[in-house]
Amino acid sequence: MSTVAGETPKLPAGAQPPAPVTPIGFGTAAAETEGLTLADVMRILKARKVMIIVTSILLYGLVVLATFLVYRYAPAYPSEAIFELDPPKSSDLIPEEIRTDPRYMEQLLETEARKLRSYTLLLDVVKQPEVKQTKYFQWYDSDVAKCADGLHDDLAVGPIRGSRLIRVALATRDPEESRIIVQKLVDQYWVTFYGQEREEINTQIESLRDTLAQLNSELDARRQELARVRENSDIPAMEVQRNAVEQYMTDLRTNLSNLEAQIAAMQAKLDQLAGVDPSQLALTAEQQLLVESDPILRLWRSRVEDLDVEIQTMTERLGPNHRDVKQLVLRRNGYFQKETARREELISRIRQREIEALRQDLAQARSMQAQLADELAEAQAQARDLDRNMQQYLELDEERKRIEKRIELVETELTNALHAARDRSRQRLRIVQTPQRAVRPSRPNLVVYLGGGAVLAIFGGIALAFVRELTDKAVRTPLDVARYGHLPVLGSVPLLDDEEAGIDTGEG
Repeated sequence: MSTVAGETPKLPAGAQPPAPVTPIGFGTAAAETEGLTLADVMRILKARKVMIIVTSILLYGLVVLATFLVYRYAPAYPSEAIFELDPPKSSDLIPEEIRTDPRYMEQLLETEARKLRSYTLLLDVVKQPEVKQTKYFQWYDSDVAKCADGLHDDLAVGPIRGSRLIRVALATRDPEESRIIVQKLVDQYWVTFYGQEREEINTQIESLRDTLAQLNSELDARRQELARVRENSDIPAMEVQRNAVEQYMTDLRTNLSNLEAQIAAMQAKLDQLAGVDPSQLALTAEQQLLVESDPILRLWRSRVEDLDVEIQTMTERLGPNHRDVKQLVLRRNGYFQKETARREELISRIRQREIEALRQDLAQARSMQAQLADELAEAQAQARDLDRNMQQYLELDEERKRIEKRIELVETELTNALHAARDRSRQRLRIVQTPQRAVRPSRPNLVVYLGGGAVLAIFGGIALAFVRELTDKAVRTPLDVARYGHLPVLGSVPLLDDEEAGIDTGEG
C-alpha cells in the first residue's frame, strides 16, 4: 500500500496509527527552515546551470554589441593640453610671504581653471571658423550659445594637485576635432591671459606713476617746510639752548630741593618753639654773652656786688642784726630783683627776636621757593617750546626720509613693471603640453567594457536563476512540500530508471 504525500491513510476502528517515519533530509526540520543555506545555493546553481550559462552568454552578447555600437557610433577621442603657471612677481601689493603660501598658489590655479571654463572664453572659442566646421559644432544645430554650453559641460579643466600645472581635456567622436577645439581654447586663453596681464601691468604702471608724482609732490612740500623751520629757528643753536635750559632746570630742581629741606627744618623748629614756654628754653653761649653785656644789667649787678661787699664789712663790724646792716640788705635785695627782672626781660626779648627771625626766614624761604618754582615752570615751558620746535623739525625730517625711501621703492616697482611690459622671455604662463591627435579612443575602454561586461553577465545569469527559483511555487520534491506546505512528509515513491527496475524484478 502506498501513500501520497500530504494524505493520511484510513485505519480500522480502534487501531492506533503507526509512528510516522521521516526520511533523512525531510520533515519538520526542513519545514522550519526559512532562509537559503549553502546547500540550497549549490542546489540552485546545479539545477539551473543551463539557465545561468545561456543568460550569461546572452547578456555578454549584449555587452559586446553595445561595445561595438559605442566604438562605431559614439567613440570618445581625448585630447589634452597642460599649462604651467608661475605666481606673480613680488611687489608691495603681493608680499613675499603671501606668494610663497601654498594656499595662495592653489587659489590662483583654481581661479585660472575657472577662467578656462568661463562662458565668455568658450563663446570666443566656438566662434572660431575652424570650430564651426566641426561635427561637434553641428551637433548643436550650429547654435553658438548651445555649443558653448555643451563645451562647458564636456570640458575637463582642473589644477594638478601638488604642482603648478593646469590640465585641459576634451573628448569628442573625432580625434582631430578634439585636438582642434582644445588647441583653439589654448590659443584663445593664451591671448586672453596675456591681454589681461598686459592690461594689469599697464594699469599698475599708471598707478605707480601717479603714486610717484604724488610722493614727489609730498617730498617737495616737506622740504619747503623744513627750509621754513630752519629759517625761523637756528636748529644747532636751539640744541645748545635746549642743553643749557636742561642744565638750568637741573640746578633749579637741586636748589628747590635744598630749600624745601630748609623750610621743613625751620617749620619743625618753629613748631617746637611755639609749643614750649620761653623761660624753659636754654640760651646759647652767644645769647648768654649778649644778655650779660647789657649796660643796665651790668649796672644792677655792680650795685649788688658793691652792696654785698659793704654788707659783709658792716656785718663784721656791727653784726647782722644792726639796723644799718638790715637797710643795706634791703637795698641789696632791691637791686638784685632789678637785676633778675632785667635778665628775664632781656632773655624774653632774645627769644622773641629768635622766633620772629625764624618766622621771617621761613617766610623768605617760602617766597624764594615760590620764585624758584616759577623759574622752573618758565624753564620747563621754554624747554617744551624748544622740544616742540625740534620735534616738529625731526618729524618733518623723518617724514622726508620716509617719503624718499617710499619713492625709491616705487621707482624700483615701476622699473620692474616697465621691464615686465617689455620682456616676454620670462612669461608666467607656459604651455607644457600641446594638444595632440588621439591614437585610440578613451571610450569604449575594451578592458573595462568587455572584462566588466563578462563579470556583470555572469552575475546577471546567477541573479536570474535565483529570482526564477524564488518565484517558482511548483511542488516537485519532498523539500518543496516541507517548504511551501509546511507539512511533514510521511513517504515517497521514487522514480526508478530502467537499470534500477531490472534489479528490483530480478532480471539480468
